[in-house]
Amino acid sequence: MNIYKHHAHKFLDNGYSVIPDKPNQKIPAIKEWNKYCNQMPSKEETEKWAETFSESNMSVCLGESSGIIALDLDCTDPEVIKIFEDILPPSIVEKVGTKGWTRFFRYRGQRSEAISYNGDVVIELLSTGKKTTIPPSKYK
Repeated sequence: MNIYKHHAHKFLDNGYSVIPDKPNQKIPAIKEWNKYCNQMPSKEETEKWAETFSESNMSVCLGESSGIIALDLDCTDPEVIKIFEDILPPSIVEKVGTKGWTRFFRYRGQRSEAISYNGDVVIELLSTGKKTTIPPSKYK
C-alpha cells in the first residue's frame, strides 16, 4: 500500500513535514530527506512522491519545519521504563512499538541527544535532522 499517498495530505495540511519511507521499512525513500526538517516540502514534491512510489511508509521530519520533537524510549526492562515514566512529562501523542514508545512534544529549539546504558541507546531526543516513521506505516 502507498501509505504516503493515502495519508500524507492529512499531516501536510496540519503543518507537519512528512516524507515517504521505503515499504515495510523505516528508511527514507528519497535522497536528502533531512532538509525537510528545516523546510516543508513543496506541493509539487509531495505530489511527485505520492505518484512515484507504488508502495511506501511515511515519516515525520522533526524539529523546526514540523514544530515537534520526539522522545524515543527503546527499552524492554520494566524497571528502566518505570524510572523514565516517573520523571518524564506526559504527552498527548504517543506511538508504541515492540521495544518501547515514542512521545511527541513541541519543538522549542531542542537539540538531538541520546542516553546510553551498557552501550545501548535507551532514550533519545529526536529533533532537527532526525525523523521517525509514523502510523499507519508497517515495518519489520
